[in-house]
Amino acid sequence: MMPETQIPGFWILTAAIVGLIVVGWFSFRTRRFISKRDRYVLLALRALAVVLIGLVAWNPSVEENYPDRDAFQVALLADLSASMHLADTGDGDSRLSTVEEMLVVDSDESLAGRLVGRYDFVQRGFSDGLIPGKLSTFKLKSGVTAIGDALDELLENRSTGTTRLGGVVLFSDGISLEGQSVFEVAKLYRSAGVPVTVVGVGEPSAGKDLKIEFSKTPKQAVFGEAFELRALVSNEFAFEVENEILLLDGDEILDSQPLVIDGESEKEIRFTAVPSRQGLHLLRVKFKTRQAGDLNPHTDVDYSAVTVAEPETMKVLYLSARMSQEYRFLKRVVEDDPSLSFRAIIKLGPGKFFRGGFEVDEIESEKPEFPQDLDTLLQYSVLLIDASAFDELKESVSLGIKDFLMRRGGGLIVVGSLDKVPDQLLSTLPIREMDTFYSKSRQTLEAQQEPAFQKLAGGVLFSAPSPFLEEQMRIPFSTRLSKGARPVLQARSSSLPIVAAQAYGAGRVVHMGSDQSWRWKMDSDRGGEQYRIYWQHLLAWLGTGGKPRLEVPLEGTLQDLSEPLDLNILARNNEYELSDYAIVRAVLTGPDGTSTPEQLLMPDSREPGEYRGSVGLSLPGEYRMRYSVEYEGGEQIDRSVFFAGAYIGAENSDLRFRASELKDLARITGGTYYHYTEVDAIEELSLSKNIPMLQRYHYWTRHFLFILLFLGIFGYEWFYRRKIGLK
Repeated sequence: MMPETQIPGFWILTAAIVGLIVVGWFSFRTRRFISKRDRYVLLALRALAVVLIGLVAWNPSVEENYPDRDAFQVALLADLSASMHLADTGDGDSRLSTVEEMLVVDSDESLAGRLVGRYDFVQRGFSDGLIPGKLSTFKLKSGVTAIGDALDELLENRSTGTTRLGGVVLFSDGISLEGQSVFEVAKLYRSAGVPVTVVGVGEPSAGKDLKIEFSKTPKQAVFGEAFELRALVSNEFAFEVENEILLLDGDEILDSQPLVIDGESEKEIRFTAVPSRQGLHLLRVKFKTRQAGDLNPHTDVDYSAVTVAEPETMKVLYLSARMSQEYRFLKRVVEDDPSLSFRAIIKLGPGKFFRGGFEVDEIESEKPEFPQDLDTLLQYSVLLIDASAFDELKESVSLGIKDFLMRRGGGLIVVGSLDKVPDQLLSTLPIREMDTFYSKSRQTLEAQQEPAFQKLAGGVLFSAPSPFLEEQMRIPFSTRLSKGARPVLQARSSSLPIVAAQAYGAGRVVHMGSDQSWRWKMDSDRGGEQYRIYWQHLLAWLGTGGKPRLEVPLEGTLQDLSEPLDLNILARNNEYELSDYAIVRAVLTGPDGTSTPEQLLMPDSREPGEYRGSVGLSLPGEYRMRYSVEYEGGEQIDRSVFFAGAYIGAENSDLRFRASELKDLARITGGTYYHYTEVDAIEELSLSKNIPMLQRYHYWTRHFLFILLFLGIFGYEWFYRRKIGLK
C-alpha cells in the first residue's frame, strides 16, 4: 500500500489526531444534554469520519503488477499425432476434437476464448516434430509422436526470435515414442524460466477392445448350397458385453447371431450362408453396434473372400406367352444334358399357364403364374425369355433382370423383336436396331468361334452343311450392334448378325431375332447334332457368367488413415478390354454415415483402363466406397466395396493415457497440470518471471465502496443529530 499525496504524512497524522481530540472534547461537552448511548454513537460516527477524511488526504493505493501482453507470447501446443484419434473423452469425442474445442478463440466458453484478452496466444501443432506455421486446421498428422523434440524446437526458435516466449500450454495424451526425452527437455525449460502448463487429454480407462475375426471360412462354395463360417470374438473389457453380429455380402445380410460374451474372454460364433450369385464374394462379419469405450473400431469388422461356383447342374428358366416349336425341341435337348436343369412357364391363354420341369418342393403357389419377384429369378443360372412374355411380367420383375445380370452374374437370352422389350432393358441387349428381310431361298448361317463356341473349333457347327434359316421366311437381323457386342450367328451371304452376344455387368446376354433354330433338327441327323451343340454350349457359356469387369484393389483391405486413400479402379468394357473412355465417379461413406462429395476419377495415361483419385480419411472404422462407371453407349455399372480404416504403426500399438508423464513435465518446468475436464477452472497461466511487467494502481478513495461509506457516515451522522434534537 502506497500513498499518493502532496501533503506530508506527518501533517496528515497530526491533523487526524487533533481531529479526534476535538471530536472527543465535543462529546464530553454534550454529556449533560443527551443520553450516554446517543453520545457514544455520535462519537463513533465522528471519529470514523475523521479517519475517512485522513484517508482522503493520504490517498492510499494498491500496486498491481501484470504481464505486458504485447511483449511476449504464450504458445498453445496441440498434439496432432495419430493417437489423438481415440474417442475416449466427453460424449465419445476424439481426443483431438476435445483439444479443438478448447482452442476456439471466438468462444467465451473455451479456454483460449476466455484468456485471449490477457495473453497473446500463438497456436502450433506437433507430431514427430513441430509443424511449421500457425495451427489452422485440426487434422491428424503422420509420424510417431515426439513431444520432447517439439518442445525443444519451440524453445530454440523463440530463444533466437524477436518475440519472447512467456509460457507454453501443452495439450496432449502424453504418448511420446521417439526423439528427445521429455524430462530432459523439461529441465531446459526450467533453466530458461519458461513454465509449461499441461492439459492432459484422455481417460485412464482407455485401452480395451472388442474384436471380431473370421476363424474358419471355406475357400470355395456352390451357388444355392449352404455353407458354414465361424468368427472368433475377443472381449478385453472386464464386464459382460451384449451385441449382435452380422454376416454380410455387400449390403445383403446373409445371417445374424446374438452375442453375449463374458468379460476378458473369447467366444466362437457360427454362421450359415447361402450364396445368391456365383463368382468371388468378399464376406464381412461385424458388430451391429459399436461398444462404448472400444479402443480400435477397425477390429469391429473382418473380411474373407469366398469363390462361389455354379452348381454341377445349372438351372435354366424359360418364359413365354405362347407355346412354340422351339420350346418343344429345346426341352428335349436340355433334358439330355445332365449339367442342365430345365424349367418352363408358358402362358397359354387368359389365366392359363403351363408349368414344366418343376419339382414338387419348388412350386410356391398352386396357381401357375410368372415369377413375382427378383428372388425367384436369382435362383436360376440362365433366363431364356421370349419377347412375348415381357408384356405379362410385373414391371418390378422386368427391371429386376438388370440386377440378375449385375448381382447374380447370370445369363440372359431374349428371343424376338425389340418392340416388346421394356425400354429400361434395351441397354442390356447386344443389339440396338434390327430389321427383317424376305428370303426366297434357304439362308446358310455362319457360327463364330468367339465368344461362345471357342472350344468347338472343327466341330459340326462350323463345317458344311451349315445351320440355316428356311426359305420363304422373313428373317430378322441386326442393323446396329451395341459397342462391344459380337455376332454369334450371321448370314453367310450378307454377314448380317442373326444372333449376337455381349457381356453386361457380371453376366452375359444373347439376343436371337428368330426362334426357328428347331428346323435344323428336323432337317437331318447332322442338323440335329448342330442344334444340340448350339443350345447346350450356348446355355453353358451363359451360365458360367462373365469375368469381373471392375477391379478395385481397395476392397477388403485395412487402410492407414494417416495417409491419403487411393481410389484407383481398373475398368474393362463389355469386350473385357481395358477401357480409357469410361466416366468413373466415386463417393466415400465413413463410419459415422457422412459421405464425401462425388469425385470424378481421372484416367491414368500410363496405365490403360486405370482411373485414379484420392481422398483423406480421419475416422477409424468401416468405410464404404461406391463406384459408378458409365461406358460409351450408356451402359453403367455400379459397385460398392467395403474396407476398414485405422491408424497403423507404433503410435497406435498402445493408446493408454499417460497422465503421470504429463504431470512430471508440468512439475519440473514450474507449470501446472490440469485434466481436460478441469480447464474451466483455469483463470490465469503460469508465466516466465522474466517477461516485462506493467504496473497498475488501485486507489482506495476512488473505489465506489469507499465513496459509499464516506457519504453514508456523514449522512447518518447528520440524520442522527437531527433525530436526537441537535443541530
